[in-house]
Amino acid sequence: MKKETTCLFRKLQAIGDLTEDMKAAIDAVPMQLVSLEKGQHVISDGETASQSCLLLEGLMHRSKHTPHGERQILSLHIPGDIPDLHGFHLRKMDHNLVATVPCEAALIAHVDIKQAIERSPDLNDLFWRETLLDAATFRAWVTMMGQTHAISRISHILCELYVRWDMIGGIDNNSFPFPLSQQELADVMGTSMVHASHTMQNLQQRGLIHQEAGRVFILDWPALRNVAQFEPAYLHYLDESRLH
Repeated sequence: MKKETTCLFRKLQAIGDLTEDMKAAIDAVPMQLVSLEKGQHVISDGETASQSCLLLEGLMHRSKHTPHGERQILSLHIPGDIPDLHGFHLRKMDHNLVATVPCEAALIAHVDIKQAIERSPDLNDLFWRETLLDAATFRAWVTMMGQTHAISRISHILCELYVRWDMIGGIDNNSFPFPLSQQELADVMGTSMVHASHTMQNLQQRGLIHQEAGRVFILDWPALRNVAQFEPAYLHYLDESRLH
């Protein structure tokens, strides 16, 4: 097993049946390791993709800008994610994929993804499932951003990230990395920086979370889930019993 595929395997095993043949097919894929600086684009809106990006370390986000330059962050991505896997079929990018913090990633040519699927045809079903779950996550975000108050929005994001970090074994002392700046948090929530900051402070004052050194500690999971109106079924985590 390649070191760079460890998180990917954990992610895929959390959502489906990852066989040894499928692991071998993925391990055989050539990968170009790259380091990305904070704010560096992996690919930009309008560009044509010939490869996809497996995040190994750090945090990435998708974003779009209005004609007047306002940014909306559309999703957050953690190690084990391939945020632009859909580019395997939809090659022209309709958004930006950006390193939120310094990142390590592996670039995988689409022709090599195709060969991996030919070696292990069932891998196509698992990658398709991963893409469908990404779309389900996007729908959950659209619903929460459009129909709930700011405190529910950020609580929902924190709950979701907690589950996704748990999928890859990344939870430490009930905490996970959350290195977003106030501006980035505001652009996720669609609010001002002041409102975003006050909302995080509100959650801390209620004793639901603690934020320190770029991490969020979950202090009261049931209460946070209640504020978030969070039901994790859309993530299709096979070990969902761990979340109760």
